[in-house]
Formats: sequence, structure tokens, C-alpha cells
Amino acid sequence: MEYQEYGAGNPETILLLHGGGLSWWNYRAEAELLRDRYHVVLPVLDGHAGSGRPFTTVEDCAAGLIAWIDEHLGGSVLLIGGLSLGGQVLLEMLSQRGDVCRYALAESAAVLPSRITGALIGPAFGCSYGLIRDRSFSKLQFRSLRMPEHLFEDYYRDTCGIAKRDMIAFLKASAAYSLKPALSRTEASLHLFAGGKENRRILRSLDAVRAAVPGSRKTVLPGLSHGEFSVSRPEDYVRTIEDILKEQGKEKRKMGKLVAYFSASGVTEAKAKELAEAVGADLWEIAPAVPYTKADLNWMDPKSRSSMEMKDKASRPALAETEHDLGAYDTVYVGFPIWWYTAPTIINTFLETFDFTGKRIVLFATSGGSGIDRAVRDLRKRYPELDIAGGKLLNGKVAGDLF
Repeated sequence: MEYQEYGAGNPETILLLHGGGLSWWNYRAEAELLRDRYHVVLPVLDGHAGSGRPFTTVEDCAAGLIAWIDEHLGGSVLLIGGLSLGGQVLLEMLSQRGDVCRYALAESAAVLPSRITGALIGPAFGCSYGLIRDRSFSKLQFRSLRMPEHLFEDYYRDTCGIAKRDMIAFLKASAAYSLKPALSRTEASLHLFAGGKENRRILRSLDAVRAAVPGSRKTVLPGLSHGEFSVSRPEDYVRTIEDILKEQGKEKRKMGKLVAYFSASGVTEAKAKELAEAVGADLWEIAPAVPYTKADLNWMDPKSRSSMEMKDKASRPALAETEHDLGAYDTVYVGFPIWWYTAPTIINTFLETFDFTGKRIVLFATSGGSGIDRAVRDLRKRYPELDIAGGKLLNGKVAGDLF
């Protein structure tokens, strides 16, 4: 594998994988900023100028990088970042080896195949490949990618150095790449980024990975287009890496648990107390500002308070307390009775009032007959940015943790 290396004497290694059609210089500015503290390796992906290897598949590229890490870096590194094609290779590496890195930063990585795009790549590049060596055409293409002007000579040189077969191969592979089920089992802390001006495929891919990988985090960067984060804003990119490493260090030290519950009749409260004792968690009641009366809870009355709230999807009953500090917890168990087959709307109020960034949410419920599955689906759909691990019905004795 061909690569550029910075800060070789430092103990912790960061690997950064460039976008398709670019090269190691995609991350040159970041490497310069990181070299005093980290060992930074910038590989040249298969099929790109100077790689010495043809491009075959995203899977083969990922396997080759893992083999190189095994041989040269002891089998794992601190962090791997990747842009576009490099981001896809990163996700594939995590699918093949879940512990290949401790932290991962995937930028603009598509995981939803586009058959139409894939079918058009061969004919389009078959006709226009020769234009790549035309500096005027290359300049127009370069500017459309919103890259800094000082990178043009690097871009022109290395684009001209990509064989037609390789360019078609990696563009087709990128268009066809899909999310692997094994990615959900990665041990890495996965952070997902995309620009707010990206196309729908990229933004939907961000949501798909976020939903598939428990604990992963997504960030949409307002006003940015494809690749602008790492290519044009290296200082922001490095600051993000440092924040990830710093924040993750704090979270490892915390490991606190909280059982937060809403209970209208006392049944859920009893189970919440059992659960808190079983898992060693703090206990906190999600209390309404206005307590529910027996008449309020009459589900047979279509005009009762609870009936009216559950009919209105915008209903957000006020909380008695909105200043509770959740900063000491990384796992929050959220409990409630099942109302109308789902969670009471006060749970929406709770989830929208507090900051759950970086926290694992585990749902539990009590019910006279309905299950919890619909409540889990509804809350995951409503709050895709939250890490909702799942849910369990607690009608019997609580013997231990739920998952």
C-alpha cells in the first residue's frame, strides 16, 4: 500500500481515507495540524494515481487496509476517517472487523445503491474520459467540487493519473455500495457527517447508518456541499476529531445510569423502582406540571384529558421539572404505561426537553394487554437522532438489566 505519513514517532495512529478521484492530499492540511500529537497515515486508495494496485471492489479495498493495519499497526488504530468513497471503505472495514479502530468519522458516505447512476457511469466516462487531461475542463470540474484553489495542481496531476478502467470501476462500486448488517456490531464509536447541501441519497444514507448502528451520532453541517468539511475546512475537521476524542474520554469515566419514569396510577413507578435497584441506577419521576385525575385517565371517555392528548400528535403536556441535569448519565431508562398502543405524549415532552446527545436510551413499559413494539417504532421514527436501543414490557418481576 502506498501512503504518506506524518508524526511517525507518536504512539496513537489516525488513518484518513480520501474521496474517490482525489488522493492523500485530501487530508494533507489535517495531517499537518495533527502530526505533533498523533501518527497520521494517509493511504492512496486502490485504483488511484500512484497506488500501484487496480481497483476491484470496496470490499477488497477495505480488506487490504485491514491487512496492512494488522501487519504494521498491531491490528487496530485510534481513529479512522473517510470521505465519500473513503467513507464507504471505512464503513466496510468496520463491517469486516468491528474493532479495527476505536473511533470512526465517516463523511458523506452513501450506503443506498443507485442503479441508475451505476448504469450511466460506463457510457458517460467512455465518451468523456479524454476530457480529463484538458486543463480547462479539469478546472471547471475542480471548481464544481468547491475545493481550495491551491489544490488544483494536485487534483489535475492525480486525476490524469487514474486509468479509465479504474475510474469507471470505483465510481460504479461507489454507486452500488450498500449497508452491511455486520456494521451494527462494530465496537467503534461511529460519528457520521454530511453537508446540508448534499443530495438526498447522502442524507438518507446518513439516517440509514445512524439507525443501523446503536450509539452512532450524526451531524448535518449547514451550508456545506459534498466533501467541503474535510477538503475545505481542515481546522474545523481537526477540532471535531479532538472533540470526539475528548468527549469520548469523559463518557468512559461516567458510566452513570438513570431510570426516568412517568406513572399515572403507580404501576409503572413500582417497576421503575425495581429496575433502578436491579441495575444500580438513580431514579427520577417524569412528573406532569398538572397531575392526572382519575377522570383524566378514563380512556372510555373520548373527551377525557388523556384521550384528547393521544388524539393530538402535537400534544406536549408540560413537565413539573425541566432543569434536571442528565450530564452524569450515559444510559437513561425511560418508562411509561402504554396508552393507545404507544407512549403517552408526555414522553415526547421529556425527549424534546433534555439533551440526550451521546446517551443510550432504553425504553420500558407496563400494560394491561398491549405490547411495547409500536411505542419503540413510533419513538425511533419521531427521534431518529436519538440512540434508542430498544424496549421491554415489565409486567413481571424485574430480575436484572433489560438488554
